[in-house]
Amino acid sequence: MEHRGTIINRFSEQAFSGFDHELDQPNRQDLAVIDVISSVHGTFPEGKHRRKNQSRKNFGTPLLEDDRAPFELGKDFIVRSKDRAPSIRVFSPQIIEHIRNELRYYPTLNIPDIELIVHPPYEPLAFCHDGLVAAAQDVDKNLPSPDEVSNLGKTRNHFRVLLDWFQPYYQKEIEPEKDVHRRGKATFPNLWLLYKPGSTVFAGQGKSISFYKVLSFSPKDEKHERRWVLSVWGLDFNGLRLGRRAKTFEIAEFEGEKAIKQLPVKPIRHMEQDDGDEEALTERGKSYYQIIRQAPVHLQYKGALSGNNLLQYSGKIMIDPTNYPAKPRLSSNSHLRMLGTAAPSSPSSLDKRDIASDFEEPKDMGGGPLYSKFNDVVLSEEIQPGDEEMYLLMPSKIRGFALGKNQWAEFDISGVYALDPMSAPFGSLAIGDTELHLIRALGLTDFTLDRDDTFRNDFVQGKGLNQVILLHGPPGVGKTLTVECLAEELGRPLLNLTVADIGTKESEMEHRLAGWLDLAQRWNAIVLIDEADIYLARRERNELQRSALVTAFLRTLEYFIGLMFLTTNQPGFIDDAFNSRFHLIIEYPRLNEEQRTTIWQSFLHKLHRDQGQHNQPTKIRINVLGDVQNYLTTNTDVKALELNGRDIRNAFHAAIQIAIHRTDEENRKRYRNQGIGQPMTDVDLTVNDIKKVIDNKAAYRAYLTNVHGQNEEERALDYGGRRT
Repeated sequence: MEHRGTIINRFSEQAFSGFDHELDQPNRQDLAVIDVISSVHGTFPEGKHRRKNQSRKNFGTPLLEDDRAPFELGKDFIVRSKDRAPSIRVFSPQIIEHIRNELRYYPTLNIPDIELIVHPPYEPLAFCHDGLVAAAQDVDKNLPSPDEVSNLGKTRNHFRVLLDWFQPYYQKEIEPEKDVHRRGKATFPNLWLLYKPGSTVFAGQGKSISFYKVLSFSPKDEKHERRWVLSVWGLDFNGLRLGRRAKTFEIAEFEGEKAIKQLPVKPIRHMEQDDGDEEALTERGKSYYQIIRQAPVHLQYKGALSGNNLLQYSGKIMIDPTNYPAKPRLSSNSHLRMLGTAAPSSPSSLDKRDIASDFEEPKDMGGGPLYSKFNDVVLSEEIQPGDEEMYLLMPSKIRGFALGKNQWAEFDISGVYALDPMSAPFGSLAIGDTELHLIRALGLTDFTLDRDDTFRNDFVQGKGLNQVILLHGPPGVGKTLTVECLAEELGRPLLNLTVADIGTKESEMEHRLAGWLDLAQRWNAIVLIDEADIYLARRERNELQRSALVTAFLRTLEYFIGLMFLTTNQPGFIDDAFNSRFHLIIEYPRLNEEQRTTIWQSFLHKLHRDQGQHNQPTKIRINVLGDVQNYLTTNTDVKALELNGRDIRNAFHAAIQIAIHRTDEENRKRYRNQGIGQPMTDVDLTVNDIKKVIDNKAAYRAYLTNVHGQNEEERALDYGGRRT
């Protein structure tokens, strides 16, 4: 019997007979296998009815009189309440050793060598039950003759004593819950049975499914609400190291039985087909490990961004967890980390303590002998045989940068893949072979630090380690496309910046641009500043703010290391100071008839190629009728418009949407009359669909000419920004 006061006093209901000091040492008995301790709550009687001291530490001492009378509840202790189930103390070294070996990872349980205390509902014994039964049976099989004294005989007795006491409770409380589990359900009071420490669990589904190791499972009572708190850990890379990362889930109280598949976290043994294939998910972890070993690395991606299934992205990415901002701002319309609104820090100035500040390590004394090796995984080494479970614990997402959106994001590993080699459409560009050769030559310049820069350096160290190329010409002639083609051909990332990314205030612009250029250097990226007129504009005495902006831009360019392209439609307004800083200046004339024909044909060929790519059928197939190409390349109305490349792209896409809408309405009318539903699969792109877009553009061109009294090129010449 146990009394809990300022200290814990335990009393025996049997009278203490004292110590027999005459007993021979060889004949002394071992401690009991287990003690069953019932806890009662109450008070001791006062006055003469209070019994004398019977604390064990005082037994046999000459100073205190032993109280040999039996201890009687009600007389010697007034009981107010009694715990529903007793606790037990395990003294058997054999049982303690077995539990220690079976529960190799149990951070909330201290397993000493001498005495193991287990409180109801006896989680350690429940988790070890099958092993204890099997061990007892195994001992029975290997027992020697009954006459032979052996440790096996003693071990058998120990296991039997424990199981004889525990089996009734197990069969009454635990086995019925396991029957519920076999039906794929669970009850709230016994939910702990699903989450053995060290077992593998998973959360999420589909591409976002993640796996963890259970650390602990404990109750949480707040006012009138009860919850279970599940502490787990998985593996993650925080930009500096790959290690264990803690996470917590809470499960609210529910009545009756609940399907296990509806729980936020489920044991791996309850994985269903919809949750994914364990082998495939292990391969996913291998991909994650190989990618972070190469980071920063330039890859492709197709899928949702940062957990927002409505926001899909398909394009180039940079995997770079090290530079992923610890506390990035959120876009107003997405969950993306935005560099456009929160300027990046350079890798050299990044405070590594701020990287992934929510990267909390599990509180389990370093993982113990079983999992301490996962605390700081050496990325330069391969995963050792026997540690393959690490792959399953890798994250489902990886941190990086969406180049097509200029935004930091988290990507589903299953959507990340190697760069898809594509042929760059240089043939449709409105520049000659000589200019294209020059651009390619400068694009191949090596800016790495170990390159011999004898022929590149400025007299001042750190300056002159760049190539800056100006592309100028009217809109839609392929300036941006040139840079995109070069990046595609070289397999290098393209950092396409605009005024929104860099800013227009001097101090803000210089800081942001420096951050972008540091990233470009780290990634070996080509930098493109599109429509850079505001940074290149001629400085005026009476416009101090704009002059300061241009000066700051010039200053930043001096120390940039890498390849940069600037585009403008107004070369006539560029400040003279830039002319000596451009390594190449390429002019793009207006498209001629042959080039426009080539662009029309390239879009037709691209549509055909994309629809047949990888032999994957599309939901809607666009059939370009035979007379469409002839109309686009020979019709006088189309030629008279002298469309630029952007006009052609937009007109082609608009015509396809018109064709889809027309076909959809025709199908609705046809099948509604027949009383059946029919999905739309084939769409015919006709001359009439194209003509509607061409007529619309022609009408607007005529309207603008009538308003200004000049066409677009005449306005540009009159304005002074460029010649025709």
